[in-house]
Amino acid sequence: LSVPVSSGTRKQDLNKSPPPRCVDSVLVKASTLTMQWLGSQLPLTYMVFVVYAMILEGACRSVAPQCTSDNAESSMNLPSLPDHDSGYRTMLQVTGPRIPWTAKVLKTLSSSGIFKETMNAMSTMDKETPAECSQRFGAAMIHSMQNRRVQLCAAQNSGGSNVYCHERVPFDIPRYTCLLQNIAVSAAGTQVTGCTTTPDLPQTLRQGGVMENHLFGDQTSFQSLKLSDMLQCKNKVEHQVLLQLPWDPNNFYEWYGDWVTLWETMAVLEWNPDDTEVYLLGDVRGRGGKPYKRVFDEAWSRAFAVKGVRSGTFSELFGEGICFNQLAAVPHGGLSTLTFHGGRSGLNPDCPSATLQASALYLRGLFPSSEVSTTPASADAKRVMLLLRRKGSHRAFADDAEAQAAVSNVLPPGWVLEVLRPEKLSLAEQIAAAGRSQVLVGAHGAGLTLALFLPLGARLVEVYCDDRGDSNGHYRTLEGMAEPATGVVRGKGEGQFHFSSAKDQCKIDADLVKAAIDAYNSNKLIS
Repeated sequence: LSVPVSSGTRKQDLNKSPPPRCVDSVLVKASTLTMQWLGSQLPLTYMVFVVYAMILEGACRSVAPQCTSDNAESSMNLPSLPDHDSGYRTMLQVTGPRIPWTAKVLKTLSSSGIFKETMNAMSTMDKETPAECSQRFGAAMIHSMQNRRVQLCAAQNSGGSNVYCHERVPFDIPRYTCLLQNIAVSAAGTQVTGCTTTPDLPQTLRQGGVMENHLFGDQTSFQSLKLSDMLQCKNKVEHQVLLQLPWDPNNFYEWYGDWVTLWETMAVLEWNPDDTEVYLLGDVRGRGGKPYKRVFDEAWSRAFAVKGVRSGTFSELFGEGICFNQLAAVPHGGLSTLTFHGGRSGLNPDCPSATLQASALYLRGLFPSSEVSTTPASADAKRVMLLLRRKGSHRAFADDAEAQAAVSNVLPPGWVLEVLRPEKLSLAEQIAAAGRSQVLVGAHGAGLTLALFLPLGARLVEVYCDDRGDSNGHYRTLEGMAEPATGVVRGKGEGQFHFSSAKDQCKIDADLVKAAIDAYNSNKLIS
């Protein structure tokens, strides 16, 4: 994967950025390629960032880096569907590739530039993903959605409305990403003109999801698309607009369902964030003058900084009517790639997701570690990151000091313990902390969503206790989808990447932490 790099950036500076687990461990033979963009209109000289990785005892294949084009931020082309190769075997050693989200690199990239790199990353990661996993939530799924189009209202002429939906198959329920062109939306619903409705419209409305019903279904006064001779609107929006109904902006795990669905929608439509405005249905504003309820909610503003983000009720957003050239409905995050196929129950734990990994890489690029001013002690040591919850909250450890001691007592030489209290940190600080951890330990809860940002090969130790038992497999699934190597062990990830204990009291099982450390150090996989 090639990343634009400033000509003044030293290679050793790039290597300071830790390798996120959400980048594929595709082998690139030990070689260094540099290239100047002759005749480029860009203000800086770009070079190709070459990474090294090695897979032992397995089939391997070289992948040639691709150079970002001069107009990388003005056009979007979905990478071609990759061939799949299960090149992992029982021993795995991974050192890269690395996406150098350093301050110097990010200065050369807008949100669209970062998004394009994550699209390329998805294609690269998908090459080492089992074909079944790619079809469920990888590049094959994106391509399938693009090809499965359900026409609801077909334009009769160039000025007519056009409404169709991309269908996601397979999925637990009928699932659509709908695009509406040359339409008007008001508090009463969606109005179309100059188009012919199809038999698929009533069927889609009967089985439609939350977003379809809110936009042109039974949640509107019109109850369907309303055909009119002329669109009625007070204002007109020429640029692209995404409409999203947030699932739960207070909880990082639930919010991430919105985030991965938003990323997948842009991938399917091949839309650039810089060309797109977002309308959020609902109140995501914080109290006391804060713009958002939680630090991760700020991602919307960072991703769509050029055109902006609006939020409010359906009536507040659309009022007496706004005409849109292109309005797309983002599927509801309550059911997303994270929850698909029994995800909440942990029934899908060992199937890597290139879309989930790429969406995490996008968030990491928007909240880079360069924003973090503090340097942890023993920065070069391997570390166990211990998540601590607020005192008095559900699933807080019975004794924080005892939990820290339990971990410290099993640390081998060269390992250190770091304590993390997410509620006290910015999102950039939380992501950076996860990125320097080899083992993440915590009680079941939204903080374990940080497993998405662990380095390749890292392990997760989850403590089920209090009101959550091991039937709650959210993070067992997430760990399996976020770690590329789980595609090798298929069904045997428990005890290799995800380690768990279920007790009434919230206490650390030191033997379990030791087992996770040993698994990381040995790096042996049982398939």
